[in-house]
Amino acid sequence: MTGPGGGNLATIRRLIAAAGGSGGPILTDVACAEYDWHSPSHFTGPQMARVGELATAVAGGLSKVLAEHLRDATGLSALPARQASGGQAGQTLASRPGHRLSLSAGGKPCGMLWIDSVLAARWIIRLLGGSEAPAAVRALSDLEAGLLADIARRLVEAVADCLRSAGGPAVQPEGDLTDEKTPLALPEDRIYCLLPLAAGPNGQQAAVQLTLDCEAVDPAVGQAAESHPAGPDGADPRALMTEHVTDASVVAEVLVGRTRLTMRDVMDLSAGDVVLLPVRLDEPAQLLVGRSVVCEGYAAQADGKYAFQIARNFACASAGRPAAKDKGPRQKGT
Repeated sequence: MTGPGGGNLATIRRLIAAAGGSGGPILTDVACAEYDWHSPSHFTGPQMARVGELATAVAGGLSKVLAEHLRDATGLSALPARQASGGQAGQTLASRPGHRLSLSAGGKPCGMLWIDSVLAARWIIRLLGGSEAPAAVRALSDLEAGLLADIARRLVEAVADCLRSAGGPAVQPEGDLTDEKTPLALPEDRIYCLLPLAAGPNGQQAAVQLTLDCEAVDPAVGQAAESHPAGPDGADPRALMTEHVTDASVVAEVLVGRTRLTMRDVMDLSAGDVVLLPVRLDEPAQLLVGRSVVCEGYAAQADGKYAFQIARNFACASAGRPAAKDKGPRQKGT
């Protein structure tokens, strides 16, 4: 039996059940009842509670480092932890001035440590014997940047100690501390734990944030690596969702170029007029699904109709899949 558009009703029922939606009774005896379809998740509710306990332990470990090396008794406190896809995690805090240090575990990238610029400047002032709070965010001198990098590495050592104590992997710094404003490029198909830490016991905003690949946190929360919330029949809900949506019909549009015209120019257009586009003839056009560019390519023709030949597929690249090998032109669509 199939539903509208040829979708398999059995698959739809399994998805609704896995999401604990209103299409059936809410499941309470399996992990899928905790799955939030509005944002990707790796851990269930009870496991996220253990992640919160880990965040509290990390806040205590970092506070100890700050007290020992900076004589800063303010310390850090854990804010609610959450999960995000690689794209979402990389964008987090990108709009706020800060410093970040990439992390690795077992030779593989596993996240980053982010420090707010104002808090970092305050640490530097205390380290140099001053007491005044920074008036505004400013660029650090080479000496100050070196001191902050040393503090960041000591904080990473404290994080590693907390993870090892909980049975997790040993994380270590990867590369140099940077204050780049561009979002950190994280794999979109990975899910990350965001552990925001506030300055002081009553802080409401992240002053330090630890971003870790959820699978690196698995041992620390008592979950076997590579496991995910399961559906009622043991299937991975994300696999069920992928199975369902890949057959969905979408509208693809080819965009040759854009230009701006005044309303007077538009109203004056008539047959034979030429509208110039700021695009060279050898530049690729774009294939859009929704408002997202998924491919680049060039105008072509097939069977007496306009066509579009793909040159680059961004959808495969963002999903971490290799582009299909060139087997000659293949026709898609109607």
